[in-house]
Amino acid sequence: MNIISIICQKNYFYSVFVFVAFFSVLLVSPIFPNSEPVVLATPDNSLSLTGEGRNTITENPSCGQVIKGEVKLLSNLICPGDGLIVGDKNTRIDLNGFSIKGPGINSNKVGIMIGGQENTTIMGNGIVSGFQSGIYISGSNDTVAKNLNVNNNKVAFYVTGTNSFDINNNMVSNNTIGIASHTSNQTNVKYNLFAENDLSGITFINTVNSEIDGNNIFNTTNGIFLDVQSSFNSVNFNNVFNNVLDINNANSLPININKNYFTNNNCVSSLPSGLCIGR
Repeated sequence: MNIISIICQKNYFYSVFVFVAFFSVLLVSPIFPNSEPVVLATPDNSLSLTGEGRNTITENPSCGQVIKGEVKLLSNLICPGDGLIVGDKNTRIDLNGFSIKGPGINSNKVGIMIGGQENTTIMGNGIVSGFQSGIYISGSNDTVAKNLNVNNNKVAFYVTGTNSFDINNNMVSNNTIGIASHTSNQTNVKYNLFAENDLSGITFINTVNSEIDGNNIFNTTNGIFLDVQSSFNSVNFNNVFNNVLDINNANSLPININKNYFTNNNCVSSLPSGLCIGR
């Protein structure tokens, strides 16, 4: 890919066009086409508690399993297909220090998929690696991802049509894109480390009323990118360094047009200028 060399020649407008074109292709292509039907598996060492006021408890789920209730890994999952599929509201996944590893970034597989659910929590410590999307969230509300290491995926966190997703205290590294949020509300990204993500650390497309606060973002092409339809977002107190372009508000769109707010960001380069402390 020649995008970095082009940007380094200060042709920012062309580079962002290539960046948005790449992201658009990713959005319109099925994230996991031709997926095989998922069959609910019940491992021998799982325990199910049923009855009023009692959740299902699953220990050591298997690859491709539809899960609900309290879920806890007791070993690593090496998956030739999808990892875990959330099948009900109020699901809590504890990686418990273990890994979910997939078939590679050029597969059409997902590490953890949350579709049309409410009140889901994914917590570590643990690793999600080797998928087209490490964590894929669509049409869901009140989701939390914390204390995870999400690395070596095409997109670490892919968020679409979602309301209230909190991404806190994660390590996001060596992906093509760290976080891609599309047509979502309240995608709140706080206190994460983004490093060596090839195309971007954080990308917002038509994402509103969200916060990007207190993150460290290093060694990527676009550190933080917000498109023209992303509005009423706050970007505060981030350390954004050693990127080709640190902060990009819609390819130099004046911030009073899409009503994004940038304060106290420790960085060097921005479009438009003036979004970094002292610059």
